[in-house]
Amino acid sequence: MYNILLIGGSGYIGSNLGLTSQNYLKTYNSKIITNGIYFNIERDSIRNIYKIHRHIKYVIIAGGLFNFNVISNNIKYSQFINVECIERLLIEIRELNLKPVFLSSESVFDGSKLIYHENDVPNPIFEYGIQKYKIEEFIKINFNDYLILRLSKVYGKFISDKTLVTTWINKLLNNENIECAIDNYFSPIYLDDAVKYIEILTLNNHSGIYNITSSLSLSRIDMLKYVLNIYTTRKNYSGCIIEKKLHDFSTAKYLPLNTTLSVSKIIEVTGHVPLTFHEATEKILNYNLVK
Repeated sequence: MYNILLIGGSGYIGSNLGLTSQNYLKTYNSKIITNGIYFNIERDSIRNIYKIHRHIKYVIIAGGLFNFNVISNNIKYSQFINVECIERLLIEIRELNLKPVFLSSESVFDGSKLIYHENDVPNPIFEYGIQKYKIEEFIKINFNDYLILRLSKVYGKFISDKTLVTTWINKLLNNENIECAIDNYFSPIYLDDAVKYIEILTLNNHSGIYNITSSLSLSRIDMLKYVLNIYTTRKNYSGCIIEKKLHDFSTAKYLPLNTTLSVSKIIEVTGHVPLTFHEATEKILNYNLVK
């Protein structure tokens, strides 16, 4: 019996939610998923799903556009998808008396502080963060009961997922040069921990704003060096690490330098302590490399 509707069930986060639960009814758009429901965020209505699945209580919104470059290069269209279409869905959610669970982002902050807590006022400085914050504000104005989950950068263990660590592993395996920012700080969270937090908060009917993050802030270059140090105990690497400032990358000129989120609230509420970057990295490398 489904009581959670997941919009964006074929995405990176969505596809990993509810793997051991029968509570989730997932939608997909371009990528078909088993037992999923086709849903086009531009024109389809949640009402049509609810007519059939009356036990739905929560709607997790994990769909939309996420690629920073695509969004910045197509601002009008991305605003339509990430703001106008999501607001329309939220109006339907409110009218059906359901609870929204919105997956927001660390990108709502401007990078001027060392660490951000849930009660800090966002000040996004690039388009993706601006769009996420608009939805956060829309939810706070229109709902009394809601979940807003601000995710740090999420990374996993499969080479094919091309996330933070596995992207580097691919380059190391191919002896490619790696350009890396020396002044970009954040607190990335391992996929399994992010999923666990989202599911605990949703299934236990928690409300409010929560950071979905890990307990350690690191610079991007320090993360890469840690991966490299472990990698080179097992394999040779003949490429070069090229250190640059974040804003020297053409695709990152307007990104905040520090989006470290505080983990204290989420640990206190759920009792779950996430893996540190170092712990998760060793797990990922053990999974992908023959000792």
